[in-house]
Amino acid sequence: MAVTNERTDTADMKNIYIAACAPDGGVYLCDFENEKLSVRAFYPFENPMFLAKSGGRMYIELRKTDGDYSGILECDIAKDGTLSNFSAPVSTKGVVACHLCVHDSDIYCVNYLSGSVSRIRNGVCDKLDVHSGHGPHPTRQEAAHTHYINVTPDGKYLVSTDLGLDTVYVYDFDLGVHSTA
Repeated sequence: MAVTNERTDTADMKNIYIAACAPDGGVYLCDFENEKLSVRAFYPFENPMFLAKSGGRMYIELRKTDGDYSGILECDIAKDGTLSNFSAPVSTKGVVACHLCVHDSDIYCVNYLSGSVSRIRNGVCDKLDVHSGHGPHPTRQEAAHTHYINVTPDGKYLVSTDLGLDTVYVYDFDLGVHSTA
């Protein structure tokens, strides 16, 4: 389940978006007002894994859209918090996308089972870095398992963690590996 929130025009009310990762799941738009949570809208999607908001857009990671590959779709966020104008999913060229971030107009995503990092630019996955190897734990680290990506606090790089390799990758914005630790 992923949650993101945004303050609306009313100081004591928040829009909260919840991704319910299940075959009959979707994205819930909830109001949180006066310490009470209530569902205002539901957008059905199969297995939404993660949400990211950037500007007036919401990016929704879907577990499976292109054969075994995951996908990302985007939509508009209206002033009242409702979602509209959903795009078709764009393939991440990886299996089980589990985290994403947005930088400028590019979408970066990690694919847990395929151990890869994707960049989506102008509606197509144009860059892919696939990790290989394994970590010391034989059952949990049998292969690469990327599971996080975000822009560094100074805004100069992307950082991605790989649970399967016990490695942190630092990338430039073209997915060139700058360094690892």
